[in-house]
Amino acid sequence: MALAFAAETARYGVRITVIEGRRPGPTADKGGLRGIGPRAGTVFRAAVGASAVAFPAHREPALPGAVGTGLASPDSPNRPQEGPAMLTDRQRHEAAELLRSAEHGVTPIAPLTEAFPGIGTEDAYEIQLVNIRHRLAAGAEVRGHKVGLSSPVMQRMMGVDEPDYGHLLHDMRLRPDVPVPGVRYCHPRVEVEVGFVLGDDLPGSACTPADVLAATERVVPALELIDSRIRDWRITIADTIADNASSAGYVIGEGRDPRELDLKAIDARLTSDGELLAEGRSDAVLGDPTVSVAWLARTVARFGVPLKKGHVVLPGSCTRAVDVAAGATFTAEFTGLGSVSLSFI
Repeated sequence: MALAFAAETARYGVRITVIEGRRPGPTADKGGLRGIGPRAGTVFRAAVGASAVAFPAHREPALPGAVGTGLASPDSPNRPQEGPAMLTDRQRHEAAELLRSAEHGVTPIAPLTEAFPGIGTEDAYEIQLVNIRHRLAAGAEVRGHKVGLSSPVMQRMMGVDEPDYGHLLHDMRLRPDVPVPGVRYCHPRVEVEVGFVLGDDLPGSACTPADVLAATERVVPALELIDSRIRDWRITIADTIADNASSAGYVIGEGRDPRELDLKAIDARLTSDGELLAEGRSDAVLGDPTVSVAWLARTVARFGVPLKKGHVVLPGSCTRAVDVAAGATFTAEFTGLGSVSLSFI
């Protein structure tokens, strides 16, 4: 069992450090990190090669006037009640400032779990939203969402049983014809994804994969640029959630009508200068990427947040993540869907 788990995690580019004798604060049914191994209380800290984070039912804090921004409205009738808090509001803002400074200064920090040992998943999402609100106040706009922890391997590693989501803002959109300065990021990596561009709003709590197909204008070849403001990717679940699911940017291609493709059987390859770096298939994402998008729609609906026409949804990576190098051009190729590239300087 242990050997099989190690092989699976290696496929997804995960490095695991086992820390004996340390118990996480939240319990597993609250989305906390529970050890997966022979000893109870063992904690796995992972340097994750895929955008692997997760969350259970949680409360997104209100942003005044947030209706239509992609954040929760304070007047939403479906807004869940607040659960027990592990950190104070002041500590959450301190943690958000640490992440914000790390991003702006391109200087990664130690895991938040070291500075704030009691941090839980609810705290982490509150921290994420503090920084999203800060960016919206500066003029950013929500243009979509990403789903992380969409592979069963990564879910088992993190001790959870469902994915998570982060926000895609308009200033995170990258272009294939404009090289990206790698020095803007702490430890950037790229992931290969089948993206969805919505042609209509998705239904909320009852959203199904069929609804996703009906509302999707096109599926697109996509590369997500992930980055961790946590030093050396030494992330726990709470660290990554707070860090906007390690998202940093994305680029998409033209794509096709999803009804023309079998979305469960799209082969994906990532190459750089002719060298094959990673390969996988679209069913690595919860068995079907439409399942991931439907899950996202149902989940954010609990907070009064719709997935709207024109939004981009990145449902999760088909392959392991690959480190970025200056001077490299990465190309993601998808059978029947086309390709997209991203260059770094």
